[in-house]
Amino acid sequence: MKAQQKIEPQRTCLGCGRKQVKRKLLRIICLDGKIRLDRQQNLPGRGAYLCLNDPCLFSLETKKKLKLWQRALKHPVSQLQLLNLRKEIEQTLLRGKYGQG
Repeated sequence: MKAQQKIEPQRTCLGCGRKQVKRKLLRIICLDGKIRLDRQQNLPGRGAYLCLNDPCLFSLETKKKLKLWQRALKHPVSQLQLLNLRKEIEQTLLRGKYGQG
C-alpha cells in the first residue's frame, strides 16, 4: 500500500487572487474589531490571506481592495487600518518574526 500524502490546505491571496499553500501566505484576522497580522496562523477569528510579494503588500490599502477586505473579514475595514496593517507586516518581515509568535 502506498503511504498517503498529506494534502496541505490552500488559500487565495486577496492581493492577486492566486491560490497557494496556506503556510506560504500571511494570515490577517479581525479580532475584537482590530485588524491584525496572525503570525502563527492560529488565532481565532475570520482570516484573509496575502502573498509575501511586494505588489500584493503595496495594494493592501487601495480603495479597490477595501471591499474585498470587508467581505473576507466580515467586518468594516478602513483604509487607515489597512495602512497600519501594512506597516505592521513590513516591520514583522524586516525582523524575520513571521511564524514565530
